[in-house]
Amino acid sequence: MSGNVDRVFNDILVLMALDGDREALEKLARRWWPRHYAHASRLLGHYEGAADMVQEAWSQIIPGLRKLNDVSRFPAWSYSIVSRRCYDLIRRKRS
Repeated sequence: MSGNVDRVFNDILVLMALDGDREALEKLARRWWPRHYAHASRLLGHYEGAADMVQEAWSQIIPGLRKLNDVSRFPAWSYSIVSRRCYDLIRRKRS
């Protein structure tokens, strides 16, 4: 049951953020930042740069919310943005 409540709360925050509720957007960011940071750290193999990649991802997530057709897809969608930012950093470092 807890997982369902968590998903519904997340969906509500996304919907409220889409409706222009700045506080809901801030709550959404605070809620997901630690998860995104942990994900970026795993992908990068270290903590250096992870916070920057999450920040870059959120600079895409916020304006991109309007394009999100199904709010329940937010977790997968936001993780994919974080992943792309990390892979871009890895590619840049290899070049």
